[in-house]
Amino acid sequence: MSKPSEEKTNKPAEEREGKIAEERTGKSIEAKGVKPYDEFLGRAQKAYSAYLDAQKEIWVAYRDTEQQTEADFVRAENAAFSALDAALNMAVQAQKATEKQAEEAYLRAKEQSKAAYEQSAQQAMQLFNSAIKQARETKKAAMEQAWNIFVK
Repeated sequence: MSKPSEEKTNKPAEEREGKIAEERTGKSIEAKGVKPYDEFLGRAQKAYSAYLDAQKEIWVAYRDTEQQTEADFVRAENAAFSALDAALNMAVQAQKATEKQAEEAYLRAKEQSKAAYEQSAQQAMQLFNSAIKQARETKKAAMEQAWNIFVK
């Protein structure tokens, strides 16, 4: 006696398909009034339709991913531009603050220089005036001495 699995492998392919369909539904394909080719064609059409639907879903998913990636890129690019703008604004503010400090330091140095000049000029004038006064006194003393010698 042979096993049931051996019997199935020895039968032609059409007979096996009919048995499988009969086992699934419990009715023979011919009893339904559907020919095996029509059933095969219907399954093939359903499979092709499912394939097209899957392909469409893949395309939609790809397009959505592409759009999301583009949107992420645009956000990252905008963030980079914002960071650049903020950094440049900070650099400009730092430059302005440094220029202001330099101008203030320059003005202080200029004022100190002017004050030192004025102080030096005043001291020079005092020394000049003192030297002139001393020279006048020396001249006066010399003239008096010469007059005293001349008058005697």
